[in-house]
Parts: sequence; structure tokens; C-alpha cells
Amino acid sequence: RCVQETGGINAEYMGLSRRLLRFFSSNKSVPVIDASNFLKQGAKELQACKEVANAFETFGAVIIRDPRVNETDNEEFLSMMELYFQSRAKQLARGEKLQECFPENGYQSGVTPEFIEKPRDHSDLAQSYAAENRPLSHFPPKPDAKWRYFWRMGEEDTVQRDNDSFRVVPKDFPQWDKKWISGVI
Repeated sequence: RCVQETGGINAEYMGLSRRLLRFFSSNKSVPVIDASNFLKQGAKELQACKEVANAFETFGAVIIRDPRVNETDNEEFLSMMELYFQSRAKQLARGEKLQECFPENGYQSGVTPEFIEKPRDHSDLAQSYAAENRPLSHFPPKPDAKWRYFWRMGEEDTVQRDNDSFRVVPKDFPQWDKKWISGVI
């Protein structure tokens, strides 16, 4: 299993190259971008855009600090999500059906377990790059080792109309859709 009891990631299982592991173990860190710079017009907005672009180019990720989000709510939300994914990983390992998993809808609602999603194969394009410019990821791509939860955004009354996506609240997490929608997500 990719997610171990400790919550760590087994990099060998994910097939990450040593080069990629060295990159993540270096002293570089993903920058924290203050979203307040995007909420007002001015020179800081352009600089913030450059910082975001650089973070995506360097790390493929960015951390956003939004002054409109209460830090306590954010921590509660993250804790709830960690508990949710831990419990579902254990259910899946026991061979139990995940109640909020809908493969028949293309996983467009609820949970998508690990190793379901597979990135597009751009092997030919990657091989056309010079060695120093090739992606660090393996080609052809392996199924994604992360879990995902698809929560349909938008007004509640329009949720059922578009395709097969709908909101799914896990029965054992009644607090799921209370304050999170307006405050954190």
C-alpha cells in the first residue's frame, strides 16, 4: 500500500526516481503565497503572479494563505480530511465497498481511491526533449497514488442537473458540509 499506517509515502512503490527524491529532500521549499495580494489591485498583484508561476514551474505546487480563511477552521478541515482518508484506506484494505465511491459516474462525485486515475501518456513528447529538460516522472505514467474527493461546487439547486456529479456527504462525517463550504473551500 502506498499510504502506510504512519501516513508516510512509500516512494519506491510510487516509482519515484532518485533524482526526484533528491529534489524533494533538498533545502528548497514550496513558497507560501499571500492571497491578499490578489484581492487588491497594484504592483504586488503582478509580483504574486510571478511567485505563483515560479512555484508551479519549480515544484508543481503552491501553498496559498488566504486571509479570508480562519486558521482554526482550516486545521479542523485538514484533520477531518485526514481522518476520512485514513478510514477509507482501511475500509478498502479490508475489501469493503466505499459508500461514497461512484465509478459508474466516472468518479465525478465522492471519493476516488489511490491508483485509479492515470495521467495522460506524453511519452513521445517527453522523449523529444533534451535529457536535461525531460520530466522527472516515469513514462509511460503510472496510476496516481493519491486519493481524491470530488465535491461539486455551485449552488445546491443546480448540483443534480449537470452530468452525473452530485454532492456526497459521508454518513460517518456529518460535519462534512457545514461550515467548510463557505469558509475553507
